[in-house]
This record gives sequence, C-alpha cells and structure tokens, in this order.
Amino acid sequence: MTRAGELRNLADAAGGAAGAAGPSTVPEAGASSPSSALDPEHVRFVYAGVFLVSTAVLLLQISLTRIFSFSLWYHFAYVTISVALLGYGASGSFLAVFPGLAGTPPTRRLAFYATACGLAIVVAYVVCATVPFHPFYMTREPGRQIPFMVVYYVAVTAPFFLAGLCISVALKTLSQHVSRLYFFDLVGAGFGCLIVVFVVAGLTTPGAVIVAAIIVSLAGVMFGSASGARGMTVPAVGTVLVAVSGIAALFSVQIGPSPDKFLYPFARDHVNVRQYGHHWSPIFRTDVFALTNEEFTRTFSYANWGISPFWKANAATRAPKLRMVTHDGDAGAVIYNFDGDLDKLEMFDHLILKAPYVLLKQPNVLVIGVGGGTDIVNAIKNGATHITGVELDPFTVKVVKVDQADFAGHIYDRPDVTMIAGEGRSTVRHSDARYDLIELTGVDTLAALSTGAYVLSESYLYTTEAISEFLDHLTPNGILSVIVADLTERNGFPRHTIRQVSLVMEALHRRGIEDVEGRVAVLASTEEAPQVAVLTKNSPMTADDVQQLQTFADSMGFQIWALPGKTLPSVHSQYLRTRREERAAFLGRYPLTLTATSDDNPFFFNFYQWRNLGKSLSEVDLGHTLATAQIILALILVFSIVFSAVLILLPLLVFQRQGLHTEGKWGFIAFFLGIGLGYIFIEISCIQKFVLFLGYPTYSLTVVLFSLLTYSGVGSFLTGRMERPPEERLLPLFGGLALLSLLYLAVIPSLFQAFLGSAFPLRVVVASAVLIPLGLVMGMFFPTGIQIIRRRNESFVPWAWGVNGCASVVATVLAVVLAMTYGFRVVTVLAVTVYLIGVLGMRASIRRAPAL
Repeated sequence: MTRAGELRNLADAAGGAAGAAGPSTVPEAGASSPSSALDPEHVRFVYAGVFLVSTAVLLLQISLTRIFSFSLWYHFAYVTISVALLGYGASGSFLAVFPGLAGTPPTRRLAFYATACGLAIVVAYVVCATVPFHPFYMTREPGRQIPFMVVYYVAVTAPFFLAGLCISVALKTLSQHVSRLYFFDLVGAGFGCLIVVFVVAGLTTPGAVIVAAIIVSLAGVMFGSASGARGMTVPAVGTVLVAVSGIAALFSVQIGPSPDKFLYPFARDHVNVRQYGHHWSPIFRTDVFALTNEEFTRTFSYANWGISPFWKANAATRAPKLRMVTHDGDAGAVIYNFDGDLDKLEMFDHLILKAPYVLLKQPNVLVIGVGGGTDIVNAIKNGATHITGVELDPFTVKVVKVDQADFAGHIYDRPDVTMIAGEGRSTVRHSDARYDLIELTGVDTLAALSTGAYVLSESYLYTTEAISEFLDHLTPNGILSVIVADLTERNGFPRHTIRQVSLVMEALHRRGIEDVEGRVAVLASTEEAPQVAVLTKNSPMTADDVQQLQTFADSMGFQIWALPGKTLPSVHSQYLRTRREERAAFLGRYPLTLTATSDDNPFFFNFYQWRNLGKSLSEVDLGHTLATAQIILALILVFSIVFSAVLILLPLLVFQRQGLHTEGKWGFIAFFLGIGLGYIFIEISCIQKFVLFLGYPTYSLTVVLFSLLTYSGVGSFLTGRMERPPEERLLPLFGGLALLSLLYLAVIPSLFQAFLGSAFPLRVVVASAVLIPLGLVMGMFFPTGIQIIRRRNESFVPWAWGVNGCASVVATVLAVVLAMTYGFRVVTVLAVTVYLIGVLGMRASIRRAPAL
C-alpha cells in the first residue's frame, strides 16, 4: 500500500500566510519600523532562523505521520497534518490579537519561542510514547480515551503553535520584506522535505523528531545572533538542553504499537517472544520476532488460515516452523524454515496458494509483495522454473537474505530466484518480461481490514490500470492470481473479492474482451473469514482447466465461488454472468461501493458511501467497525472546521473587527479562501500522480513537496521585484495556473510513460523540472494578494491570513474526502475553480475599494 495520502505539507499556505499577520501592525509613515532596530548585517540571521524553523516544522510533521502510522493507525496521519496547520494558524491569530507577543526587541522573543518549540517537540515525543491513547477504544472507554486524545492534541499542537509564532514575529519584524521572508520560509520547508528520507534512514523516525527539535533550537541561536553576540547565550544553552533531553527521551521511552495492531501482544511478551530487532525507514517500521518455542509456530499463519481442513490436523508436526515480520506493527508476514528438503514443505500442497499452480507446470513467476518469502517458498515447492520477487521494503529483503538466511534456507541466493526491492507497479512497468504467473498474496491483512484501517490507503496495486498492466505482462496462457482475505455472505459481504472481480472485468473490457466469465475463477478456504483466490487467465479457461480446479477444490475441501461454465449461487458467479449493461444495477443492489477503482481514485478499501455512514448496514456487516476509519475522517473534517474557526477566526472576530469594515471584504475573503483550498488540492493531487513514476510513495512525497515549496518560494520572491501593479497580475496568474493544470492532466501521463525506463536520478530530475512552472505561479498568488489589500486597509491583513489558514487546515482533509468520492482529477479541476472564484472575487473588490 502506498502511504502517499499519509503525508501532506503545511508550510505552503499556513507558513507563508502566518507572516501576513505582521503587516497589519506596520507603523504609519513617519514611525519607526520594527526592522529599523536591526543592524542590516544582522537581518540575515533572521532569514537563517526562518529557514531553520520551516525546515524543522516539515521534518517534524512528516516524522510524526510516520510515527502515528505505527503507534496508532495510518489515517491518524491526517490528524497530525490538520493539527499542525491549526497550530500554525492559531499562532498568527494570537499575534494579530495580542501584538505584545512579538516582544521588544522581537529577536529575543524569537529566540525564546524557537527554544521553547524545541523543548515542546521533546515533550510531544514523550507524550506520544507514554500516553495510552487508543482511538478504537473511544466508544468503549470515552471517559478515559477522550482526555487522552485532548492531551495528544495539545502536545502535538504546541510545537507548531510556537513555530508559527517564530514565523509570524519574524515576518512582522521585517514586514517590508514579506516576499523575501516568504521565500526563506518555503525554501526551508522544501529543504525539510528533502532531508527527511535521509534523516529517517540514518537516525530512525524518532531520531528525526529529535533532530527537528535541535534544528528549531538552532534557529533560536540564529534569532539571538540578530541581537548581537550576547543574545546567543541563552538560546545556545537552550539548544544544549534540548539536545540532551531529546537524546535522553530516545533512550528512556519507546514508541509502541496500538493494541489493535498484530504486533502489540508480541511486543509486550518478553518471556515467550524473542525479538530480533526493528528498523525505522521512510516506508515502514519493520519488526522481526519469533516465539522462543518455535515448535509451537507450526500451527501459525497459513497452517491455520487458507489450509485444507483435511490436512489441518497434521500441521502441529508436519508444517514448517516460522518467524514473523510486521510493517508498521501490522501487515504481518512470515519467514518459513527451509533447509532445501521439499518434502518438508508438504503443507504447501494443501493451501489455497496452490490454486494457480494447478493450471501451470514449471511456470516463470512474478511475486509482488514478497513479505517474508512465503510465495517464493510456495513457488519453489510447486516447481517454478524461475521466480522474480518484488518487495517494497528493502529492509525486509535484507532480513530474509542476510539476517534470517540460515533459517530461511538462503532462498534469495538460489539461482532460480531474483529479488528486487521496489514498488510492484513501477517494477512491472519498467520491465519487458512476460510471466506465466503473476501473484499478489496477502498484500493486505485481515487485522487491518477488520478495523477499517485500510479505508484511507491508496492501493495502486488494486486499480483497473494495475490489472491491465499485469495482464500485459503475462504470456498468452498466463494467470494473474490475487489472494486476499475476505468475509463471506454468512458473516457480512465478500466486498474485497467482488471489487477484485470488478477490476478484472473492467480491465478485460478495455482490452475488448466480452467473455469475462470464461476467464475468471474464484476459490475460497473454509474459515469464517477465508482466504480467497481470484484467478484470471489471459485466455479463456479450457474444459480441462475447469476440471482441474474443480478436482483441486474437492480434494482440499475448498469452496468454489465462481468457475467458468458453472452456474453457482454465490454473488461472484452471479455477477460474472451478468450482462455488461446490467452490472451497474447489479452492484446497486448493495449499500456499498463495489465498482472498479482507478489510478485516479485508488481507494480500493473505501466501500462505504458517505450518506450511509450513520446507518445500520446489518445486511452487509456484523457491526459497523469496517467504516470506522471513514467515520473518523469525517469527524476530523468537522473538528478541522470547528477548531480552525474557534482558534483562528474567533480571536480575530473578537479583537480585530476593524478589518471587517473593509469595503469589498467578501471578495478579499473569497480570494484568500480560494488560494488556501486550491494550493492544497493541487499539491495533494500532484503527490498522487507522481507515486508510480517515482516508485516509492515516500519519494513522491519528498520530490513533490520539495519542488513545489522551493519553486513557490522563488515565485514569492519574484513578486517583490515585479514592477507591474499587483492588481494587473491576477488574471495572467490565473491564466497560467489554469493552462498548466490542464496541460498536466493531459500531458503528464504520456511524459511519464516516455521516461519510465530511465534511471531513478533522471526520473527525479524530470519530476522536479515538470513542477517548476506550477510552483512559480502558485507561489505568486499569496504575496500578490497581500500587496493588494495592504494598499486598501492594513487592518484586513490578519483576516486575509486567518481565512487562508482556515482554508489550509480544512483542505488537507477535504481533499482526501473529495478524492475518495470523485477522484484526484476532479480535485485538480476544483482547485482551478476555487482559484478562479477567488480571483474574480478579488477583482470585484478592487473595483469597489480603490487603493489608498
């Protein structure tokens, strides 16, 4: 799964906008400017401090989303992002309302805020590691969990609030240099995105949090230097204190997994469990462990799930032993013990995993999502001539190949096995090879599925385009095998495999194939939550194929949910036999979204329609837990709206009402609301579009955010040097944005296809270069708007900032909600639309309120 939805930027609107609060208090002509107290040679220290604060903020935010993916669940990354934006936004409002927060001289107050931010980061880390906040317990223990949630919110918000004060006060101090300071703000944020991969890889994710604390403390030293050598002393001591306390926190408290995670009981059992260590990476936290009594493990995993009921009793003595690997505390995979003796792998003759091998003899196999190597062992046992394995996590590959090589039988060193550390889709698209069998087994896990935790995961392995690409890389009689956990019609509804069938049907139809039913077979094990194999052949299944699958299922005691030429009572069989024009109506009978997903809308596990979240769906669910993540996302959106209004707009409404007397205020509000929503919408869409091109979600996040922030910073800087009046720039800027957005939608897929086979460094350069014009244009809107309203009413500047900050907070979650419903192309179009509304509103207000 990609985690690309997991990680959004906060500096683009909130960081730059926070500085806009400053100009509201710029002295009138004849008064001394706050910057006049600074020696011109010392101004550069403020620039350096702003750069370091923004670097630390992005490093912290991305690191926290990775930590929460492990300690809570993936979708709580959105809480981090919204709270981070909220903290930044609230700081600007408080400064506008309480200008005394800037201090006299402001550089000393800046140094204090930066040092306090460093300490707050350390405290936030300790809180995240020690406070037992468990989101899925909130309905059972509201009196206990809601206070814990409040503590989490406060702890995570505090560093961003203090960092936002640093940016706001700095930009207030040098308000006449807003474009230049905005440049350092955004470039610093971009640099934070650039280094996060390297910092996490070298120092772990918790280490990256502490590095962020030290960096922001060093910003305090820079701010103190602006007051002269004496101003450095206190922040320098503070930096030492932050570093010492941060390192102590790293060694004294450890981040643990949520109780809902598969890893949780094993991580707490120090008697019966042997820990082989863990590894933080920008992709996952990977844990490797085993039971001290490994004989007992013979009955684990596939020996208990997906196994023939006729053989299951033999597992205790004849199944292989295993050790376990988890990713982010879940997504459990197993490493089977193998010494080269195929007779000891007897269990694999009785698994649902054998189903595709019933139809293939000595196949050339591609396995996507290798995990601990189960599918490699299965392929070896079933006589594959060659196996190519692709695994997203390089550390997991190292575990099996090096750390556990003796236990695993050195399977990755065999001449008939080739291992690739990479993303599955990207690897397939770069290859010209053809395979007899492409396997995806257990890419998701039942533990996460049963809690609804995967609803917000973008799965680019489960889209129509992915299935098409897999079929393109099969031999004429090759087979695509997708094996997933699912429910049955007895205990819910088999939504995952019905949607898999929808993907196959759509992919085959795009290839001009109408006889879908003749190419698809669905077999299931016999558990209450079985493992289900969806087999798709690149050519029609023959009568012999059908007979072999029937014989295999009968001999194993497996269920057949669909088989070519067989009329079965299962929903899968009925769906496959439904005429194409009637399939939409067939799926419409169920209160779930079961249509095929696409690269534009890759939320495969998003089954619930928003209008049904509050309804009882007992006909498809036992309980409502599978919708939990979606419900939480909806609540986060509501909280984002309420809290941003209360903490950002309410203080302005109470203490800064004079700004609302501005002539044409509604057009100005529409402008800053539109560019706040639009920037985030475009940013999120770009991150998603670049995932497949760059291979890793983390690389897409890093390259896109670094590029957009840096180029937006340059665009902002350039606005300070433009001679053309800001009022005359709006339509050309919007025209450029609209043209670029449409070109990106039309041209980028072809451009990416042309460079897919290129080396990774070249693809990074291409991706970054493509974003140059978009970043430059988007970076010009905010400072241009500030220049316009400052010429009309300085008192409105805090409101411009506040509206923009609220829009950024809400847009982070709203973009995901919209993408889950309509797709990312629609999100991009909406972004251009809200930019247009904003520009038109601004132009209408300009006509009503001429410049002073």
